[in-house]
Amino acid sequence: MAAHEKFSSITHALEAGLKNLKKWSQKTDDTDVYFICLALDPNYKLEYARSQWKSDTFDEGVRKLTAAFDQYHTPVAATPQPILVLSASSRPSTVQYGHSWMRSAILSRQSSERTIDNPHQELNMYLTSPLEEVGDVVHWWGVRNIYFID
Repeated sequence: MAAHEKFSSITHALEAGLKNLKKWSQKTDDTDVYFICLALDPNYKLEYARSQWKSDTFDEGVRKLTAAFDQYHTPVAATPQPILVLSASSRPSTVQYGHSWMRSAILSRQSSERTIDNPHQELNMYLTSPLEEVGDVVHWWGVRNIYFID
């Protein structure tokens, strides 16, 4: 563009602007934050970087994301749910005999099923799920944390 005759009067400014843009875009290579922010945004996940970045830069971003995940991921331990015992007088009429201990067993199993043996499965489950149009990413994670974070 700077070489085009139409822009000859501002060639120096265009070249300086492009140099500055290159300088700052290379700064994103020095940190893992930019790639991780893209990956954690359900609007983009890995798709933008995969399609627009050089493959070696993309692969490095995935390595940085995985390293950050490994560093900060805390395994979820299955915690049994407390058993709720209702006295006969406080029991609603729709609750049947054994409801509280059966419900406790179900909740305990559901909790243990959410415990994933391979933590990278959790990351891959998120990254391979469909993209979503989201306005407020923080709210999205707050609402959906039960799927990816326990």
